[in-house]
Amino acid sequence: MNNIVFINGKIYTGNGSECEALAVAGNRVIETGSNKELKNKYPAFKISDLSGHRVLPAFTDSHLHFLAYSLKLQQVDLSGLTSLRQCLDAIASCLKNKKPGEWIIGQGWNYNLWPENRLPTRYDLDTIAPENPVCLESRDYHSTWINTAALHKINAEPLHSQRYKGTVIADARGEPTGVFCEEARELIWKAIPQLTETQKIQALLAGMETAYSNGIASIHTMENLEDFGLYQSAVSKGFRLRTTVYLPVRNLEDIISSQIKSGFGNEWLRFGGIKIFIDGSLGSQTALMMDAYDNLPTGMKDYKGTEIINQKNLNEIVIKATENEIACAIHAIGDKANHMALNALQIARERYPAKSIKHRIEHAQLVADNDKKRFKDIIASVQPIHIREDIDSANKYWGKRCRNAYPLKSLLQSGARIIFGSDAPVETMDVFEGIYSAVRRSKRNDHTPWYPEESIDTHTAVMAYTVNPPLAVHGAEHFGALVPDSYCDFVVLSDDILSGDTELIPKTVVIQLVIDGKTVFKK
Repeated sequence: MNNIVFINGKIYTGNGSECEALAVAGNRVIETGSNKELKNKYPAFKISDLSGHRVLPAFTDSHLHFLAYSLKLQQVDLSGLTSLRQCLDAIASCLKNKKPGEWIIGQGWNYNLWPENRLPTRYDLDTIAPENPVCLESRDYHSTWINTAALHKINAEPLHSQRYKGTVIADARGEPTGVFCEEARELIWKAIPQLTETQKIQALLAGMETAYSNGIASIHTMENLEDFGLYQSAVSKGFRLRTTVYLPVRNLEDIISSQIKSGFGNEWLRFGGIKIFIDGSLGSQTALMMDAYDNLPTGMKDYKGTEIINQKNLNEIVIKATENEIACAIHAIGDKANHMALNALQIARERYPAKSIKHRIEHAQLVADNDKKRFKDIIASVQPIHIREDIDSANKYWGKRCRNAYPLKSLLQSGARIIFGSDAPVETMDVFEGIYSAVRRSKRNDHTPWYPEESIDTHTAVMAYTVNPPLAVHGAEHFGALVPDSYCDFVVLSDDILSGDTELIPKTVVIQLVIDGKTVFKK
């Protein structure tokens, strides 16, 4: 058995207390206390010296797309590029290693950063890649940019159907420009050659190592139904992240028929619930708003975003899921979308007051004043790391409404239970960037706070990455803290981010990660 006393640490246990030492038997914490107490009490245990470093419960990324992130490590990365020309140059560099006809896959473009200030087109890509199909996901993963070679691979029949009207961007002649939004992107995905299970598992294992280097031991990931089986195979091949999977709402009937409830699984792989989209995103201007966007072209002056599901259907789904003890993770960016999500959760709670289902609202990015107080006891799964890049777009398209954007302090004061994630691969898995964004609320290269009244303190941000996330998952009562009978998952940091010095946060790195009582990463 792996019996160890970890000594000489500045250990935050997660229950409001600190200690010097942890005694661990197997994969569980059995006692906390002083160096002297635990060394004397467990003389046969091995000793591991933490050298005075700050120790926290291991981090959880509470909202990401882990398979997509893991595959991204092998793709063209356009993140942060500030012009269309830079993006085209990056793709051209990738072409050097491709054969004619071979697909080029990438992600991360954000036309809001470009001086061209327009959506890209297939013709832009055709100038550099006339023979290779190209598929590039936008930063927010709500738009996909392809070239003509890729367009020719797609089943053209549905392109002009009513179902995809407005989501297949067309020119004045009605021809596709090469940008597909929201569900229309599935037409492209069906045309791309699929990776083998072995290739996907290899990608997951590589992604796991990246998670370890960020101090992450646990993830809440949004995946497809077939990917649940993929994760099961990956676990059998050494995948060791505590993984909670949320599946698309289209699988709800199959899940109910299988009599699977939220919490099904074990300490390595667990079913969390279903994912429901109400709207799109800020970056693609598809977030659903109560009032029209600012600064859109004259012909779009009344445009309020995209409603993916209406209130009646949303209510019915949340009620059915609640009845069958399945948690809902509801994607809501705009203020109208958050209003609708709160309505549905309230109705479900009134219909089934005895059922304590851990429903959650994903993103909660813009919340109207009257709705903030309605977040009491609601799980708000927020990605503060987005703030760095969203400020300019939010100011442009939401204007004065930005005082209600990323309302972290207001949600906390309302009694919401806040958990943090990265939304990777939209962003990196860098937890310290996320904490710093929640505390500072500023752009990358400009430290001017953006609505600083909504900032939170470092300790609260750390809780949203450590202690709080397991509270949002059924069956995860032994995760997230360093107390007797909890899993021994902790991270050792280069700097003490709880010291009160905010500027230490982005400079901090992980020097050790322990999962299940075993060191899985050491710098």
